[in-house]
Amino acid sequence: EAPSYIKVCSNHAANALLSHYIERARAKGIALKIRLFIDDNICIKDADLCVLLGNAVENAFEACMEIPEHERFVHIVSSENAGRLYIVFGNSFDGSIDERDGKYYSRKRNYASSGVGIDSIRAIAQKYGGSVRIDIEDKVFKLSVMLPLTSNG
Repeated sequence: EAPSYIKVCSNHAANALLSHYIERARAKGIALKIRLFIDDNICIKDADLCVLLGNAVENAFEACMEIPEHERFVHIVSSENAGRLYIVFGNSFDGSIDERDGKYYSRKRNYASSGVGIDSIRAIAQKYGGSVRIDIEDKVFKLSVMLPLTSNG
């Protein structure tokens, strides 16, 4: 049976991508909450938006798989303020982080190199004049991305 297309915001590319993750979350026992407001006319290219969303959600899902099913959650919330789009990805994880000099090292590569996902997200944020912030509290990993809503270029 074909995966269902679930509308989570008014951006078609984001909907298509997140529909896939909604199905995966159900299959993996991850409590997924999405409150996303992204217009179709945002100045960020669909491809960049999908790389950003895809990497953030993929990282969150991977972290969730390290903990018992009843503790797994991923929350994606966005807001707009003063001409900026804020997207916050929060997820539960086991509390173990390998961070050196502001870089986060991936378990996938046995901590040998920093994760490609966060680097990709940072590169996209910088490309559009935005920023990325990471906060860790207890066993919650929070990735906040700020992107200007209008292009400077």
